[in-house]
Amino acid sequence: LESKEVDHYKYMVDNLSEKLEAFESHYESLRGVIAPLSEREQEKFHYARQDPILGIGRICCANDEEKLSAQDIVFEGGFEEGAPYRVRLDLCDVPEYFVFPGQVLGVEGKNTRGFALRASRLLQSPALPPRHVRRGKLHQLMAGAAAVPQQLGVMCANGPFLLSDTMSDAPLADLLAEFHRTRPTALILCGPFVDEKAPPVSTCSLGLTFEALQNHLLERVASEVLPHAHLIVLPALRDVAHVPVFPQPPFQLAMDLTPELRSRLHLLPNPSVFTIGDTSFAVSSEDILRHLSAATLHRNDHKKESTDRMSEIAKMVLANRSFYPLYPPDSSVNLDVTMFDRLRLTQHSPDVILFSSDLQPFAKIVESTVC
Repeated sequence: LESKEVDHYKYMVDNLSEKLEAFESHYESLRGVIAPLSEREQEKFHYARQDPILGIGRICCANDEEKLSAQDIVFEGGFEEGAPYRVRLDLCDVPEYFVFPGQVLGVEGKNTRGFALRASRLLQSPALPPRHVRRGKLHQLMAGAAAVPQQLGVMCANGPFLLSDTMSDAPLADLLAEFHRTRPTALILCGPFVDEKAPPVSTCSLGLTFEALQNHLLERVASEVLPHAHLIVLPALRDVAHVPVFPQPPFQLAMDLTPELRSRLHLLPNPSVFTIGDTSFAVSSEDILRHLSAATLHRNDHKKESTDRMSEIAKMVLANRSFYPLYPPDSSVNLDVTMFDRLRLTQHSPDVILFSSDLQPFAKIVESTVC
């Protein structure tokens, strides 16, 4: 397993200029791929003019405290000049769209009065290209008669791993029993391990510290998994004994391990992109699917065409090339905007992306990525 080196985190010291720089960086990364999708040149869209234009900007809500609606969509641009401006966005002529606050889009339309851009077409950035090297190897294995290498097995689980009322470790015991039965190549665990929403935790009636319980759980899992497989562990915002800011630094675990076992233990930040063998994974323990589902404004006038909402939401994550493209974030997420770069998907789309969510489980291929 290979992953990017994680340097020191520094939270909650940002200012307005740093936030603007973070927005500009994300905007510029998508503007370059959206502009070629139109035959028009990008122009400023807050001036009154009669001819159609192409504007590239970010979807916002007129009131950040309210949910996005068709009557109060605001389009924000001007990031490339460091002086953002806003106009109202009218989507009445667009028969099909899927928009949410924070989304970077290209809009073809007219602004005849100077304060409202009437859209005729929306341009969404495409997902990153897949890794062609891996596809070539895959096609060669499928087409040839050579011996197939050992199958890669990956097991994934999401916390909490304790019963919320009694804090019994029965769910964790069942998980480890299934691990020993299937013997995968790697086990990926996402928090929370000590859930802040569990009543014994919220009332501080455990009888031991949160850190002690968390280390006990991690040490137990490590002792049973590492002799047989790689162990990848990511924290969650609901981990009461960890930094509650997104993105999160990795866990710290002081455990006496042999060099061989330590090489199989991978404590990664949340979110993370890594590879196991020749397969790339993108994993986040934050529930972006539920948050986007609640914040998205959707329209589809093609009544005969059914829309797979979960696939559309996963597609939005891949198209916006970010683990958390929603802004403002959900009230449960303490988002550090200056760390936007750590949320971005770069270079290539992952082969597999894993979302932790309270929504109904699903497994689909979206834009060549298994979600």
